[in-house]
Amino acid sequence: GRLALAESRAVAVPFPEELELIDGVLGYPLFAQYVVTLDYAGEAVTLTPPETFQPPKAAIALPLQLNNGMAQIEIKLDGRKLRVDLDTGDGGILTVNAPYVAKNKIIEAYPKAVMVPTGKSVGGLTYGRLARARELQMGPFRMAQPIVALSESKAGAEANEKSDGRMGAEIFSRFTVHFDY
Repeated sequence: GRLALAESRAVAVPFPEELELIDGVLGYPLFAQYVVTLDYAGEAVTLTPPETFQPPKAAIALPLQLNNGMAQIEIKLDGRKLRVDLDTGDGGILTVNAPYVAKNKIIEAYPKAVMVPTGKSVGGLTYGRLARARELQMGPFRMAQPIVALSESKAGAEANEKSDGRMGAEIFSRFTVHFDY
């Protein structure tokens, strides 16, 4: 469109075969400069200068924290508090990072979890245990019996100790989401 990013860095990374359907990833520089609205039902992305953005009257704001350019919110999974990254490029519901899984004995809480490939990323396939939780709470919103991925990764994003997990598009697609950094 008519909008442009202020000076920004770009990095060229070869994508694995599984991700060849995308041309690139937009992140913090775009989200920091504009209010980014993702309207999954309308299949639209809208970029609005922050000074002109007016949230819809029915919008519910959830407090964001930025951690190295990644937006995070606090959620509850079966009563446990987690601080999770909001990852619009992740197609899943919720991945719980390996350090949180180990520290809180999460595998033991879900004895019926099954080890499977849980996703694709720039680094290739990721693996974890899929489990059905009782409830996921995000602000006033509650999801009954969500499927969550419990990571046991020793490296990469899912081994990150600065975040308890990552929330993806399976959640976002149920809403029109406005990211206002």
